Amino acid sequence: MEDTSKQEILEALRELNGTVQKQGVALGELNGTVQKQGVAFTELKGSVQKRDTILAELHSTVQKQGIVLNELNGTVQRQGTVLDELNGTVQKQGAVLTELNGTVQKQGAALTELNGTVQGLRGDVHRLDGEMHELHSSVQDVADAVHALADHMDERFCVVDGRLGRVEDDVKTLKNQMLTKDYFDDKMANLQADLIVLARKSNTKVTILIEELVEEGSLRRDVADQILLMEPFAQA
Repeated sequence: MEDTSKQEILEALRELNGTVQKQGVALGELNGTVQKQGVAFTELKGSVQKRDTILAELHSTVQKQGIVLNELNGTVQRQGTVLDELNGTVQKQGAVLTELNGTVQKQGAALTELNGTVQGLRGDVHRLDGEMHELHSSVQDVADAVHALADHMDERFCVVDGRLGRVEDDVKTLKNQMLTKDYFDDKMANLQADLIVLARKSNTKVTILIEELVEEGSLRRDVADQILLMEPFAQA
């Protein structure tokens, strides 16, 4: 009877160990799925930095839980080799499994919430795509306006360039017609020479007139000498 009870206990423990191992495999697959989702969220990091931080923290938490579950799975496997000591440990493992089940349920809820967050992020990406398309259209309109303004300014510059060319020709014409300083200096020198000649001729006439007046006795010699000493062309 006692052997039969032990055999039943051993069978129950083997079934429990197989169940725990299956749950470990399922949790390993769940951990792999969570890691893939973490990679997908990492790719969305550029547009949703704040949410990416939350996902990274969640990803780190899931990895830590995966490590704990792996350690727990190893512990359960090692316990399979010491069946005589498992009789007092089964109740504790039941509590651990119950807690583990609660953890799995929480992870399922977290994954559901995570899926909702992903859907929201997809909506944000679609909205951003629409805004970028509108921005591209606005930039294209501005570029067209700039090109039109550039063409208009080119036409205006061509008109101004033509006007400046005509003004430059007029300035060259005026410059050619203007009297230079050398020309004025030459004219002034010639005029000065002519005036000197005229002054000398006038002075000769005055000298002859003074001598005639002295000979007639109408002018005293001393007065005549004083007159002849006067500038310009003083005579001794």
